[in-house]
Amino acid sequence: MDSRQKFIFIVVLFGGIIFMHAQQPQISTPKQGSEFIIGGFSYPDFGDGSRYASFSIQYQLTNSTEISVFGHHYKNMVAERFQIPIQIKQYLNEDFYIIGGYEQEWDLRNQNKGVPNSKPLQSIFYGMGYDVKPGLSVEGLLQHTINSPDFSPLGMGHGFPVYKVRTKFKF
Repeated sequence: MDSRQKFIFIVVLFGGIIFMHAQQPQISTPKQGSEFIIGGFSYPDFGDGSRYASFSIQYQLTNSTEISVFGHHYKNMVAERFQIPIQIKQYLNEDFYIIGGYEQEWDLRNQNKGVPNSKPLQSIFYGMGYDVKPGLSVEGLLQHTINSPDFSPLGMGHGFPVYKVRTKFKF
């Protein structure tokens, strides 16, 4: 299977799972309140030139489905990157959910040429998560590159899947 066929297969698979699960009327979610959630944060520059900033826009489509757009910019001595992931989150019960999405990442230094890389790294990701308690969640994801840009994720070679475990703590 080539990259395009894998991408289509995964999109159809997640679409089918979400469609089949949406047919169950007893689905509930712990979310209450506003449909839109907008957030962001950044770390200050401590004089070494490194920084990190992030924003998020989340929209609750149904009681159990949420779509989100994120933006991440980070800069350090090794690299400067900007990422925009778009994800859909489908709750299967009150605490357990699946995630799928698409991400583009730009190398802003472009191998130290001084201009951003015009061909972004494109990837798809999917996985699952669990809300341990209010304000704390744990997620496991698998991310696959679907194109061949001139750069790869930091610390990884071209074409290798990236496994991620991430936690979110809100206070």
